[in-house]
Amino acid sequence: MPEQVGQTPEQPFLSIVVPVRNEERYLRQTLELLLAQEYPPDRFEILVVDGESTDGTAHIAAEMARRHPQVRLLKNSGRLSSAGRNVGLREARGEYVVFVDGHVYLSDRRLFASIAECFRQTGADCLSRPQPLFTPRNTPQQNAIAAARHSWFGHGLGSRIYAREEGWVDPTSAGAVYRREVFEQVGGYDEEFDACEDVEFNFRVKQAGLRCFTRPDLAVHYYPRETFSGLFRQMCRYGVGRTRLVRKHPGAFGLGQLAPLVVWAGTLAGLLAGFFVKPILLLVGAGWALYGLASLAALLSAPRTLSSRERVMMAVALPIIHAGLAWGWIRGWIPGWLSRWKSPTRLKKVTAGSGGSRLRILYLIDEMEAITAGGTERQVLQMIRLVRQAGLAPELCVLRGTRWLSEEQVGCPVHFGRLGTLRSPRGLVELCRLVAWMRRRRFHIAQTFFVEANLWGPLLARLARVPVVLGSRRNLNYWMSSLMAKVQWVSNLLATRLIANCEAVKKCVMEREKVNPAKVDVLHNGIDTDRFVPDADRRKKVRAKLGLSEAEILVGNVSVLRPIKGVEHFLVAASLVAAESPAARFLVVGEGPLRPWLERMIGRLGLQGCFWLVGSQEDVLSYLNACDIAVLSSDSEGFANSILEYMAVGLPCVATDVGGNREVLGEAGSLLVPPANAADLAEALLGLIHDPDRRQTLSTAARRRARQHFSLDQTQERLVHYYRRWFDREEARDWVASGTLPGWVSEARK
Repeated sequence: MPEQVGQTPEQPFLSIVVPVRNEERYLRQTLELLLAQEYPPDRFEILVVDGESTDGTAHIAAEMARRHPQVRLLKNSGRLSSAGRNVGLREARGEYVVFVDGHVYLSDRRLFASIAECFRQTGADCLSRPQPLFTPRNTPQQNAIAAARHSWFGHGLGSRIYAREEGWVDPTSAGAVYRREVFEQVGGYDEEFDACEDVEFNFRVKQAGLRCFTRPDLAVHYYPRETFSGLFRQMCRYGVGRTRLVRKHPGAFGLGQLAPLVVWAGTLAGLLAGFFVKPILLLVGAGWALYGLASLAALLSAPRTLSSRERVMMAVALPIIHAGLAWGWIRGWIPGWLSRWKSPTRLKKVTAGSGGSRLRILYLIDEMEAITAGGTERQVLQMIRLVRQAGLAPELCVLRGTRWLSEEQVGCPVHFGRLGTLRSPRGLVELCRLVAWMRRRRFHIAQTFFVEANLWGPLLARLARVPVVLGSRRNLNYWMSSLMAKVQWVSNLLATRLIANCEAVKKCVMEREKVNPAKVDVLHNGIDTDRFVPDADRRKKVRAKLGLSEAEILVGNVSVLRPIKGVEHFLVAASLVAAESPAARFLVVGEGPLRPWLERMIGRLGLQGCFWLVGSQEDVLSYLNACDIAVLSSDSEGFANSILEYMAVGLPCVATDVGGNREVLGEAGSLLVPPANAADLAEALLGLIHDPDRRQTLSTAARRRARQHFSLDQTQERLVHYYRRWFDREEARDWVASGTLPGWVSEARK
């Protein structure tokens, strides 16, 4: 944490951390109420931590920061509130740290003064504030939801979050203001949590024996959800968060937390059993009669200011609260149970080098058309080489086809599945055989690639009792339908982690597959920068084969000939460039179903003699060396391996601004153009053709970036460390459960 600001005798310095995401509607009012506090303006700061909002939240915060020196806007790339709180903590300068959400209402302009006074009078380590849900802007439905949440039946008897009392309390439910020393003693927020991160932190505060005080003038009013559907989703998130809390801290469990689950699960089970045993339906009816009486008691104890209409809506809100919590517990516990669906007895000591058993890694892929076919296939083979060089034991399993592939070509044992179609009994039999083979091989880690492997691989690996299951995401899911996204979401519950090859793919996975951001990691692809180097002899050989002189400028594009790759836009751009620059020549390396159509298109555009489709080439490097400029014209990309090859050879690149292209190119990526825009692509190419000095500058920058960020040494180190990290974590978890933690695990985790 930065060095804290000194305290004056009058008032201590306060840091107000406001983690937000998509709070455009409420943020301006919240900041204005914070700035209007009766507290010395030079004795507090407001840190707005934006989690990559997609509305006007960041704009509002930036505007307020320009107008008020106390306000600062910080970026939270982790997006979750837990990550935002940690970002704020790292930047906070105050003696006391106050957390305030973006959608709150402050009824007291002396809140900051009350905080300072309370710390001074009590000597508390933290303050727990009431968080009432009644605000002047509430609609009737919001008032009903607020009354339901405030009631003993809608929240719980042990919580003090809505209480209006003064005294020492358990910090778990409502702690929100802390001395800086608390974080130095307890640590920061757990970024694995996307809900209840404050409850988890406050539980650690309680375990540390720190004291918490509350009183009514510390209250901050929160806006309740506006709809019943929003209330259900909120309660579901809380339920999921509570399950994670209990898994991490079993001491946080209380029987009262299971009450909503017992009510709804018992009702469902009773209705099903009632079809066979009629008296059970009477028990279900009796249970709901008791539930109705409890709801009636809650309604009678509601504030007298509620109208009759609001009381009716409150009666509807109560079962929605309990149903959401119950469903959240189910959603939270199913992945937790599945992640432990393996036998602790089969885990044993594994080392990354010589001696003892080696870490056994299974790479599971749909099929491999050819070693030179696509970027993912080449990256898988490269990963196999890297982990084998590091002393690990990789194996490759291809679900179908690819019988030509040999162990010598891959560099590790290869197993061929014979799945064909999964809709037939034979396909199910082959799945069972594959599970049996995986179990015999006793893999420690399984990593999946492509559509079917990502869908079925996690289930197969769990059935085979593989401790760590990693799913790979290497494009923007342009092929994924809504139904497929739902099926993939279910499969993801069985995966330990998901690996994206760039931030753009990670964002797509989070949005499309509804995955918790904390479960997705980014590992960039790598390139052999010692192999992909400028080579004058290769250049001369290929250019002589094509009949090119050094005065001619060759623009190359390495791409599979599929619609998503946008090669047709490259052809149109080439015709525009050729009309203005007779010295320009064009080349596409790659094969695919669009080749006949592209050949006809070359004829229609009059590009014969200056445009070559050379097909798939094993020696792509020679063709890259023959080029002067490189192009990537895709309409959608994840992490383009072809751009890595361009950069390593030192080619200035013109690429479409999609996916991770900007992330890959970095400072070398000044020539990014919109997708499906041949005119802009042609303009960028003409600029480079007519400016050799700029071509040289971009060439140097590209090669330097490839060596600094994407070399094989760095890729190998990241990959092996990642495998060890997650295997050690999963294995240690099981050893702890069995009561024994081997010393080698502790050492490895350090």
